[in-house]
Amino acid sequence: MSKINYIFITGFGRSGTTFLSHLLSQCSDFRAFHEYVGNREFELLSWYLGTSYSKPYLENQKVRIEQDPQIGNKFIDVNGAYRNCVDEVEEVFKPFKIFHLVRDPRNVVRSLYTRRDDKKIHFIPKNETDIKWWLTANKFSQICWNWKTETELLLEKKLDIIHFEKITGDYNYFKSNLLDKIDLKMDLETWQKEVAVKRNKTKPKLYRYLYAKIKGKQFIETRLPKFNDWPEDYKAIFKDICGDTMLKLGYE
Repeated sequence: MSKINYIFITGFGRSGTTFLSHLLSQCSDFRAFHEYVGNREFELLSWYLGTSYSKPYLENQKVRIEQDPQIGNKFIDVNGAYRNCVDEVEEVFKPFKIFHLVRDPRNVVRSLYTRRDDKKIHFIPKNETDIKWWLTANKFSQICWNWKTETELLLEKKLDIIHFEKITGDYNYFKSNLLDKIDLKMDLETWQKEVAVKRNKTKPKLYRYLYAKIKGKQFIETRLPKFNDWPEDYKAIFKDICGDTMLKLGYE
């Protein structure tokens, strides 16, 4: 089998991975995958157990990828699940490129606040001091902590950063900062058509209620408004936890 060029795009949840995988799949004769590797268990155990779990898991996945007839000489997976095991991804796959997809955290936190099911296990701190804080913190503060902590860990890896807002708002940015670097092509007309369609957006309240009932999940009734309408204490918490990291990414 010919050598596969591995390309991975990772980042925090609700940062646009679903949209970007679909967008890249519109390139001629090419399919980008969304979350081909991993699941919720993989995300959590990579966070808590580290390389002892994630490396053998990824080695098994590499075998699966190389046996998949859908995959040619280029494999792209747009997948937030890699965010806590970038070192292991580099060791196992020796990828051509890994990108860090970011989105304005005000929108990320807002989206996660509506979707977060407290019946599930979440990424919590791993040291005693932070755990004590976590156990008394409210849901909003916990989500802010998650975004800040995992984004900072990704920033330490010095990956190429791509901004979701620029990918969807500036064709030349999309072309020069992503397509050209991984040798893909998409014309302006195709890009304009695709970015005009919203994907994986948060559903209306009634839809979420019925879906939760059918699936036996927790229904999250409260939906956080846009940033300007947040309570002042939420704005202060967000600035305190996320502010410095947000500035590092170029968001004012």
